[in-house]
Amino acid sequence: MEVDKKPKVSVIMNCFNSSLYLKEAIDSVLAQTFNNWELIFWDNQSTDESSLIFKSYTDPRSRYFYANEHTSLGLARNLAAKNAYGEWIGFLDCDDIWINDKLEKQVEIINQTNDDSLSLIYGRVLNFSNEGKTYHLLTKNTLPEGDIFGELSVNNFIPVSSALVKTDKYWEVGGINSDFKQAEDYDLFIKISYHYSVKVVDQVIAKYRIHSN
Repeated sequence: MEVDKKPKVSVIMNCFNSSLYLKEAIDSVLAQTFNNWELIFWDNQSTDESSLIFKSYTDPRSRYFYANEHTSLGLARNLAAKNAYGEWIGFLDCDDIWINDKLEKQVEIINQTNDDSLSLIYGRVLNFSNEGKTYHLLTKNTLPEGDIFGELSVNNFIPVSSALVKTDKYWEVGGINSDFKQAEDYDLFIKISYHYSVKVVDQVIAKYRIHSN
């Protein structure tokens, strides 16, 4: 895919003492076959080597931010997203991994869909452990798209690491509710799906790491 292919995607990576698996996560962004992205690294006042690991990379598409104070993850995601220049936002946590054509497949849907209300694209995610165990995170045989609000209200089947959200719609619904200590991403997807259209990449596009931390 061409380097200047539209649209631009802002990859949000929120970090707090995540040095153990951080390099694998960053490498999975650098390996994307779609190249028109920026990586926003939000350091939530880490005390480990996370900042040194990130700063060892010299890709000009990457930007480092150090939080003025330690905050909840929901607020940290919003603060990082405020620095996004891309038309779309994706979230990758520091212990997870993107499949190398994740963004390419999602951008293909964006460019092929004649629907101004399209604001969220998600896909399948594979759970994996350091012991080599793998299994699907999503249990639905058929992933819904279009108007998914009803189904999503019953159960959250959208892993945050798979999601790509239209930036202007992210803010139109108020971003992430920073009052929530858990499932803040679920709240965001509920609000997006209530107002806007959703599409699916019916393939594994990310890996979610299961570990003790």
